[in-house]
Amino acid sequence: TIGKAALKVSASVVGEVAYGTAPENVTYTINYSGFVGTDNAGAVFGTLPTASSTYSATTSAGTTVKITITVTEPENCNYTITNSGGSFTVAKASLDVTQLAVTASNAVYDGNAKTATVTAGSLVGVGEITVLYSSAAGSYTAAEPKNAGTYYVFVTVAEGDNYYGVTEAY
Repeated sequence: TIGKAALKVSASVVGEVAYGTAPENVTYTINYSGFVGTDNAGAVFGTLPTASSTYSATTSAGTTVKITITVTEPENCNYTITNSGGSFTVAKASLDVTQLAVTASNAVYDGNAKTATVTAGSLVGVGEITVLYSSAAGSYTAAEPKNAGTYYVFVTVAEGDNYYGVTEAY
């Protein structure tokens, strides 16, 4: 009696999948372990295995996503096929301050402080946002400007659930 050889089929993703990545931009790789001699996937399977997952662009960073492999075992196969699937963890996305909603107006001096408002807009999982002001680049304060002049706005966003932090001057 000649027994079947063991063939393991697993899956992984190519590169890192960051929060917000469109599902169609996630590339899966099917991995094989146990081929004998010159056998390969094309020679063994009539229909090559495929991979998929329930990942969506709104899947939170830190979530482990299971990869499902669909395998059609061919008739008269020389292998006992083990489908172990796979998984990946969604990474935090990089944040660019241009993704934030910034409201700063050209105002006329009236003796009152003028505030630049910076919000995450529709972004989910952004850390705390801090705004500082300066009349000269490099020396920032939390005090909102009230005198006539040109001011720089310095925005710091702390690392959040889905995004890494960022610091940038406007």
